[in-house]
This record gives sequence, structure tokens and C-alpha cells, in this order.
Amino acid sequence: MKKIILLLSVLVLVGGCQFNVNGTVDFDDLEPSNPDVIEDSVKEGWSVYRNEVLGIEFEYKDEWGTPEVSPYKYLTRLKDVQEEYGSQQYNYFKDQVEIRFTNYNSNYKLPKLHFYNDQHKGDDYPNGLVMGEGYVDNFDEVVESGDICEYRFSYDNEGFTATQVYDECTSYDYTSIIYYTESSRLAGYYNYNFSLYSYEPLVNGFYENLLIEQPVAVRQLRSNSYTQPDEAVSAVIEQAREYEKEFDVVYDEVKSDFEYLLSSIELIESSGIINPEIKRGQASNKDHQLIYDYYYNIAIGDLGSAYDLNEGSETLAQFREWYKDTYNAEVYGLNQLQNGNYEFRVNLYEHNKRPDEYRVVKSVIDGKLKSVSSVQVLSEVKYNDDLSAMAIKEGSNIKVLVYKDGKEILVESVETMTGDHLTEGFIRAREVSEFSEDGNYLEVIEYGWEWSSTYLYNVVTEEKLDVNFEFPEFTADSKYIYDCSVGDIGSAAGFKIVKLGNPDEVLVDMTYEDLPEGSYGYKCTYDAEKALVEATYVVYDEVERTRLVYDLLAEDFL
Repeated sequence: MKKIILLLSVLVLVGGCQFNVNGTVDFDDLEPSNPDVIEDSVKEGWSVYRNEVLGIEFEYKDEWGTPEVSPYKYLTRLKDVQEEYGSQQYNYFKDQVEIRFTNYNSNYKLPKLHFYNDQHKGDDYPNGLVMGEGYVDNFDEVVESGDICEYRFSYDNEGFTATQVYDECTSYDYTSIIYYTESSRLAGYYNYNFSLYSYEPLVNGFYENLLIEQPVAVRQLRSNSYTQPDEAVSAVIEQAREYEKEFDVVYDEVKSDFEYLLSSIELIESSGIINPEIKRGQASNKDHQLIYDYYYNIAIGDLGSAYDLNEGSETLAQFREWYKDTYNAEVYGLNQLQNGNYEFRVNLYEHNKRPDEYRVVKSVIDGKLKSVSSVQVLSEVKYNDDLSAMAIKEGSNIKVLVYKDGKEILVESVETMTGDHLTEGFIRAREVSEFSEDGNYLEVIEYGWEWSSTYLYNVVTEEKLDVNFEFPEFTADSKYIYDCSVGDIGSAAGFKIVKLGNPDEVLVDMTYEDLPEGSYGYKCTYDAEKALVEATYVVYDEVERTRLVYDLLAEDFL
């Protein structure tokens, strides 16, 4: 039977340090439902996720987004994670791999799955001054017993303490309150957290201890106005009483979803590495077969045989270096051009990396392949047979190309991955995202170091729009594009609305500095009937959200 741990706490951040005071929730009102009473089939609005490398399959709610693994999004070999991160003492991924859902940034009430190795004994106390001096929990004892009811929180070192003052556990339900104290000065923010937890042992040879965390509610307030710790604690508890009312609304739904997720978990025995099925393509045309055989040999690691089918200036040693990490290769879309050359796509796979897609043109000379051209396809989007776009990489340059009515248009070409990553304008990658509904605009996303930004290309005028967005949305009639966000480092956060046409007209261009101070969350909605765009921002020390409403017809704020 699955077991769940409910952690309830008022968590206080002081000078970058965390500590808790016990809250006031009436636990008698939190009646658990039976997690064993679950439908056998996939529920409507849910999908199945399977990860053979980690050895787990589960169902997840579609509105959560899609599961995404970290630190490698394309996880194919676990031992590489331990080799890269295991020696980094305070790295978040030193002893774990994590699965989050892609909508986590806009909805904190989503599960996180922590896959820990046996070196993970517990979480370090979340304070830089004493990190590494001890753990705030006894996760190692939970692993040893296999029972989440053994989970406890305790820490005491140099004035920093964490004491569990309340706990209660049924056959699958565990509740605790933690009281954190700290002797240093008061500063920063206070967090009120309420979460669910569950534990599962796995079998993959590397990260075999799964702790699932499900936030239920979290609130923050500034501590700047409080000069004494007891004043701040009292303020937090007073707000906690107000937030209890919200638990009645969100708790049942969140816990029900969490229990369904747990019930859907299927454990798969795994070796910690993906084992793809590699097939040799079969063709009646001998030239086609030559291409299939060449990449089949690369896929199975027979690089000597692949080299013998290749006509090039590189040495065997250079050839081996190119493909030494390749574990699979897939050829598709093979066509013969009018000049007799062959154009096709090939996906090359290396462990823990996104597959590299290439657009390749080769000729066949005396039974050997000779490369004519090869570009890496970073992304591609198609509107119809006459309009498409592609981002490609040639050497150190990234090019954005639009194909319109049989004509190739170069939108831009930029050099990438050169110089210091902190340099202004440093670009790691670009990708074409989507066309507007009428096909007149193309979204292009550019990625830097810990930031991303989106711009628009006007397909009709063949010009770039001089406004950067974070997560833009077109209106259904393609007359406007709007964006409200609080972004990451260096992003184009803010509130932006552009009236699309010839010429395009920027109606709103508020940057992050123009938003209410302390904004940390957002929601953007569009009312087509009333022609209103509403941006909602949550502010740390305000109970009410800050709303910005723009009337598209009046072209002004309400």
C-alpha cells in the first residue's frame, strides 16, 4: 500500500536561511481518501509516462505539462550523471536526478520526483553558513526501513535548530510540524508551506530511492518591516490562519491527484542505460542501400566498416573521434535530386543529449559516399506546402531560414558559443517556434545563458519586430500578440501587447522594472468577446493580486 507524508510548516527565510514555526491548521478537518480505490485504466485528461532508464512508469495530469528530467533532459545513461555531478560537493544534482513538469513555473502545486542514490543521507540544512554540517531530515532511515512513517526532521548546530514538534501517521498518511529557529539577524522572506510526500524504492543500479514531493499551498511575505523575530513569527502565524481557509479549497483536489499518481506507478527493472533497437534499412536501390549500411555501421559502433564506405579527406582517427559517442543513427526522407545527388535527414544519438538532426546531401562515386553538404537542423516548423521555416547550424553560425513560395529567405545569421557566456548578446541557440494562424508571422526563440527571449518575424514585410517577448500568445484572429511574465535572468519579462499589421504597432511594452515591486508570479488571460487582455501579478507582501487590464478596442488600460 502506498504511503503519503503530509508536511505542514510555516517556513521562514532569514538572511537567506530557512526556519519554521508551527502553524494552526486543524488536522481533524483533513480527512484522507483511500488511495487504493483507483480506476485501473488511464483517466480522462491523464497520460502515461515511461522512463526505462530510471525504471519507472506513471500517469500524470495533462494540465501539469509534460515530465522533464534534470540535469539531462534527454537522460539515456545514469552513470554519466554520477561521474559529472558526484564530485561537486554542493551541487543540487550531486546525488539526485529529478523529474518536474513543464508547467511548474506557472503552477507551483505540481509534483516533483527526486531520484536519490545511496550516498544521499538527507537534505543539508538550507543555510549557506552551516550547509554540509548536517542534515535536516533522516532520509537514510526511510530508505533502510522502506517506511515513510519513519521520516523525521531534526537539526541542531551552532544556533541553527530544526525540531519536529508534532507527528501523526496512519497506514498511508503522515503529518508533521517542524519548528525552525536561528540565532542570526532577521531579514528576507517568510514562507508558509504545506506539502505531501511519498517514498518508493527502485531498481536501476544508480538512483534507486524515489521521494515524491507534492506542494499543496505556499505563501510568502516580506520581513523588511519587522525588526524583531517574535514580531515576524506572530505575523506569519496570523496570515497562516487566513491561509487555512484556502486549504479547504485546494487540499482535496491536490491530494486526490497525488494519490492517483502514486497508484499509477509501475516499477521497471533497469540497467540505468537505454538500449535502442538498431535496424539496418533495406532498399532495392543499391545507392540507397549504401547510405543505409553506412549509418547502420555508425549506429552499432563499427566505425572501421563505416569509414571504408566513405570517400573523404579525414583520417580514420578523425572519423572515429567524430562518432565515438554515437550509439544510434536513423536515416529518413531519402530523395534523389535532379543532379543525381541524394538528400536525406539523419538523427545521430549521443548519451544524455538531444538527438542531433542533420540535413545531408551526399553523392555516390565508385561505390562510396562523398559528402556534398551537411547542416544541423536545430528546429523546423511548417505552415503549409508553400511556407515553412528552419533554424540550422553551420560551423559556429546559426541561421534562421524561411521558405516561401519556393524561395529561401535568410532571416538572420549569428555567431554562437563564442566568448564569455556572461557577455551581453551571447547566444547559445535559436529555434523557430510557430507561425501565427494566418501565416503572416513567425516566432523565433533565442537562448542565452540562463535566459531566453522570443521575437517576431513579419513574413509579409520580411522584417523583424523590434520587441522581445517571454511567452507570447497570438489572439485567434492573429490581430494581436500579447505576453505577461516574470522571467529568468536576462529575459524579456514584463507586459507587452502588439497590434499586428502593416505597419505593426506596439501598444504596451512594460519591462520588469515597470511591474509592481516584488512580483514573482503571473497569469495572462485574453477575453475575445470583450477584447481585454488581463495580466495578474502576485506580490510578496500583498494579499490581493495586482491586475493590469488593457482594452484592445480603446487601446488603453482600464
